[in-house]
Amino acid sequence: MKKIILMVLMLFLFADPIDAFSIVSVNSDSFAPGEQGIISLEIENERDHDIRDVSIVLDLSSDNLPIAPVDSSASVFVDELDVGDDERIEFSLIVLPEASLGVYKIPVLVTYVGYNDSIYELEEMISLIVSSEPKLSLRIDEPDFIIGDFAEISIGIVNEGLSDVKFLKVKIEGSDFFEVLSNQEVYVGELSSDDFDRVDFKLLLKDPLDSVSIPITLEYYDSTNQFYSYGDSLRISVYSEQEAEALGLLEVQRSKWWIFVILVLIFVIVRKVKKRKR
Repeated sequence: MKKIILMVLMLFLFADPIDAFSIVSVNSDSFAPGEQGIISLEIENERDHDIRDVSIVLDLSSDNLPIAPVDSSASVFVDELDVGDDERIEFSLIVLPEASLGVYKIPVLVTYVGYNDSIYELEEMISLIVSSEPKLSLRIDEPDFIIGDFAEISIGIVNEGLSDVKFLKVKIEGSDFFEVLSNQEVYVGELSSDDFDRVDFKLLLKDPLDSVSIPITLEYYDSTNQFYSYGDSLRISVYSEQEAEALGLLEVQRSKWWIFVILVLIFVIVRKVKKRKR
């Protein structure tokens, strides 16, 4: 029994634990599709003896990894790493243009020569984030004029970026020049890349003005749950009914009125003709 305990103690004393070598930190910015950048790793020798011939390889062989090295290989060689030493190594990478947004796991294969010329191998895992900041733009979809004191405006939101957005809310901020008669905040939800949506607000103009600035705030999250808040102001012109008629802005409404008048006249004439025939 004592011999067995002694053997176990000897194993612990002379064991060469493989996890004493580690990648202690990973630093990289997020990458956008088609963008290249640097990912750096800090490796540390936590063993009780020096190690040498350290090879660090990023395994990019999977078809699910749309990532490739740039101007270098995906491997780095370190001649020697003394006890307690650390070293920062860098990889220059590019994300392929067709890459989907998300988090990608990259295997890191490490081999080195340790105590008594023993060769060790281990595999770590690092993450690389592929993302793109959403780019939303606003526009007034309805004509930019108000007839009388009331205005119903339709605001279009266009997602011009590569990233989808979610939990999108559109809020019209308060103003001294108008009152919001409809809901001040509208929930849109998801808005895919290269897509658009619109929200409607009804306003009451407080003072006669030539134009009014409409402050709009957008709040949303991107595909990596990063929160964004974006504000913009949209200016609309204000016309009285007489000004709108003079500028031809009421041409459609006037045409509809004349059509109605003509139909009434036709009805009256037909009715009189029928009476005379009787």
